[in-house]
Amino acid sequence: MYPLLRWYSLAGAVTLVATVALLTVAAAVGDRWEWLLWGAGAAVVAQGSLLLVVRHGLSRIGEQVSAERSALVRAIEAGERRVRDITGAMPGLILYVDRGGRYAFANRRHLDWLGIEPMAMVGRSFSDVMGENYPPVREMVDAVMSGQEVTFETVMTLKTGERRVLAHFIPHRDRGRVEGFFGLVLDVTDRRVLEDELRRARDELETRVAQRSREFLSSERRFRDFAEASSDWFWEMDDQLRFTWFSDRANEISPFEPQNLIGKTREEIASPDQDRDSLLAHLDDMRAHRPFRDFLFRFQPRSGDRKVVRISGRPVFNDEGAFIGYRGTATDMTRQIEAEARAADAESRLTAAVNSLPEGFCLWDRDDNLVLVNDSYRFMFPEFADMIRPGLGFDKYIRSAVGAVRGRIRGLAIDDSVLNARISYHRNPKGVFEVEQANGHWILVSESKTPDGGTVSTFTDITRLKQAETALRKSEALLTEAQTMAHVGYWEWWLGDDRLVWSAETARHFSLPEDSAPDFPFVLSRIHPDDRPRVDAAARAAMTRGTPLEVEFRINDRDGSERFMFARGRAVRGEDGRPSRLVGFSQDITARKQAEIALINAKEQAEIANRTKTEFLANMSHELRTPLNAVIGFSEIILTEVFGPLANAQYKEYVTHIFDSGRHLLEVINDILDVSRIEVGKLELSEEEVFLTKLVEAVGRLVQTRATAGGLTLTLIASPDLPSVRGDQRRLKQILLNLLGNAIKFTPAGGVVTLETTLDRDGALCIDVRDTGVGMTQEQISVAMAPFSQIDGALSRRHEGTGLGLPLSKSLVEMHGGSLVVSSSPGVGTTVRVRIPKERVLHVPMPPHPLEAVAGSTPNRL
Repeated sequence: MYPLLRWYSLAGAVTLVATVALLTVAAAVGDRWEWLLWGAGAAVVAQGSLLLVVRHGLSRIGEQVSAERSALVRAIEAGERRVRDITGAMPGLILYVDRGGRYAFANRRHLDWLGIEPMAMVGRSFSDVMGENYPPVREMVDAVMSGQEVTFETVMTLKTGERRVLAHFIPHRDRGRVEGFFGLVLDVTDRRVLEDELRRARDELETRVAQRSREFLSSERRFRDFAEASSDWFWEMDDQLRFTWFSDRANEISPFEPQNLIGKTREEIASPDQDRDSLLAHLDDMRAHRPFRDFLFRFQPRSGDRKVVRISGRPVFNDEGAFIGYRGTATDMTRQIEAEARAADAESRLTAAVNSLPEGFCLWDRDDNLVLVNDSYRFMFPEFADMIRPGLGFDKYIRSAVGAVRGRIRGLAIDDSVLNARISYHRNPKGVFEVEQANGHWILVSESKTPDGGTVSTFTDITRLKQAETALRKSEALLTEAQTMAHVGYWEWWLGDDRLVWSAETARHFSLPEDSAPDFPFVLSRIHPDDRPRVDAAARAAMTRGTPLEVEFRINDRDGSERFMFARGRAVRGEDGRPSRLVGFSQDITARKQAEIALINAKEQAEIANRTKTEFLANMSHELRTPLNAVIGFSEIILTEVFGPLANAQYKEYVTHIFDSGRHLLEVINDILDVSRIEVGKLELSEEEVFLTKLVEAVGRLVQTRATAGGLTLTLIASPDLPSVRGDQRRLKQILLNLLGNAIKFTPAGGVVTLETTLDRDGALCIDVRDTGVGMTQEQISVAMAPFSQIDGALSRRHEGTGLGLPLSKSLVEMHGGSLVVSSSPGVGTTVRVRIPKERVLHVPMPPHPLEAVAGSTPNRL
């Protein structure tokens, strides 16, 4: 920036270096004073020269700095004048307020607005200058001083009065710190007034537009109301006779979807049942641009049934007279035409229905002229069938009819009084009356008035009814006889007065005459005292709660004996909905009760005998097992040759048979003992946690040899993670051994026996034992489930057994709260399902199983 300073600095540096060099040389040759003096003199000369150079340089630099400072001040003053001129020309207030809240800058508008010179404001507090205008903007000043940029609108009091101003404050930051804020304040009073005037003008214009729109809509609505009062909807076609428009009402009430018809001609949507000639004539009119009216057009929309529309239309031409299409109206006539068809069909059906009635039928109008008569009436009265026809008056008809059938009505003298009575009854019918004809037929005559004042007369041949009444009387006699034979009697108890109405047999039950009329308290007194409260309570319950009455009781007969009765009945409600009477029957069941008592005694004797048998079997089983244990034990000792070898090999074979027979006999005795204990309820379960996977594996090992010897495939499926159960492990093992033993016993060589354990949806444990053996019928299953029973089959006879396996297993399963179900088909095989309830399933994981190392999580299969 100062080139002279750079040159002077360089000269000073050179001089300093030279001086140092001279002094160094002088020091090196210090033994010579002249060199030292020369060096010191040179240093003095150099330093003096350096001082002169520096002084001259500093003088020149000062002059240059002073010149540049004067130029900079002039530039700043010119910039300030330009800023003041620019800000002074702006229409609003421009200001800068420092961090202390004092004016640092203000433009000339402050004089116009506030009457204060801008320069006089610098250094003054912003709040003092604003005065009464400061409180409304205090919050905005605080916000801009906190670093927020704010824009707001407020009212200020100026020299010219109150003005609405728009202010924008911007914070001034220096190194992140707010040092003050710039402000721009504009007078928007005139603009807001203009905006208000524009808004009022716009509102006034919108009001006028809305009013004109309402007037237009009202006019259009009146036009539509008038138009739609005579037709349902409007339509338009183009010059190619294709639909181009439908009115909005078509979407509301038309039987089709109008948008689906846009672009189609009338011929394209015509229904197949449209009259072809009328359609061609109509199309000719449209091609000739002629108007048409009330053309019935049939078409079938995509939505379903065929529709009938009545259409009218007029051709439309433009200003040049060219044809541009059709405009018209349309009315849905489908319902009206269908209603007319239904009315005609209903009239036809009514006529057919009236003619199909087996009763004679006549309909008279309010003037007593005949309107309708059916064929049954003509068939019922053939003598005057030709004379009766619509329009015939009743007076003339009845006099002519009486004359035609004179002598055919028994017990009726035909004179004027009879005719007048018949005419009077016809005009004011009350009830019905019967007439017996000479041929033995009976006619029931019924007449009633119609709402329009006419009369309906019906004539019913009740000959069969009369015959049925005669037969009913005979049947009642037979019923009475049957009740007597079955000792069953009918009765009614009227609750209002406790009156009883009964049949003859019921009266005989209480040893009373047939025509007696006792009340309920009297009947209750004849009932055994111990049974009276129960009979009375049952009767009252049937009367109050509507429950059926079913009760047995005893009657004290007059000779002191007791008879057993059974009564059944129900309550009958009156018109008020409350019970009015009890109806039912009673039966003398003395013989049946005596038989039941005898049967109960016999049952008790049988139960005593069965308990005696069970106790005997239990005692005998104990008595047999004691010596049998000795036989099995000693035979096993001999068989194993504990005390030395047998002298003869034949003895070993005999001992083997003795040991096997003893073991088999012990199993039979154990089964008999278990059955006996279950029957007398003395068998108790020793419950513990049973791991089924281990149990199934143990059972499999026990029966595997038998299965292999029989040429069978044995498959055991038990998942390692199957939960344990709470039960008697010994009894559960006994169940599985019995079921697998039966399956192996009755399955021929080459078959398959499977045991599978699963959990069903209810959480219960299911054990299925399946085989491919001989199978059983449903009757054979029932036999197999009975103790000591065996199926008489060729295969079963080859195997030993007591027939206790399935019954015993079923009893043991039921003691665990489960069930055992057998399903089988002959020649297919048998499946036995044991179900242990979920209450006994313990959701505890199985302990590690030896087979898991090989099988993993898959079911174990042997």
